[in-house]
Amino acid sequence: MTGIEQVMALFQQVADELGMACHPGNGVVELTPKGLNKKVSGTAIIRQFVGDEVLADFVDTFTDEELVVYRQLCAHLGTPKRKKVLRLQKLFRFVYVGDSAPDVPVGQLFRYLRDRGYHVLLVVVAGHQPLEELADVVVGDSDGTLHVLRDVGIHARPWWRPGRSHSGKAA
Repeated sequence: MTGIEQVMALFQQVADELGMACHPGNGVVELTPKGLNKKVSGTAIIRQFVGDEVLADFVDTFTDEELVVYRQLCAHLGTPKRKKVLRLQKLFRFVYVGDSAPDVPVGQLFRYLRDRGYHVLLVVVAGHQPLEELADVVVGDSDGTLHVLRDVGIHARPWWRPGRSHSGKAA
């Protein structure tokens, strides 16, 4: 095994011992409780803006494990207020930036929402073909991502710059 494969095997072993799930990403490994992933958490958050009815068919694709976690998240977030949902449906635009395998389910959620008339934008950093197939825009790097976000009116600044640590503090 290569060094990366050995590290991944170690992460998987730790996840198994803790009863967690292991999601390899682009330069990271995400350890989450089983059933919790970006598809489940993203759907629970978007539910607050579009309501249950819109997402019913998408939620039907969840595994039993995901469904349990989704219901727990929804209970924690509370029931969307009907009047608020109707008003927000017309206003919100959903934007997501992804770059690796754990982001594919969010891409599927965005395709689902787009098919139902919602304004969504999935920006993907090149390098993961299944995610690129779901993308609205594919960019080469984080600078490309910032350029696209600024073009659509989202003013973001990079949290990391040369000369600074990844925590944002001076190196």
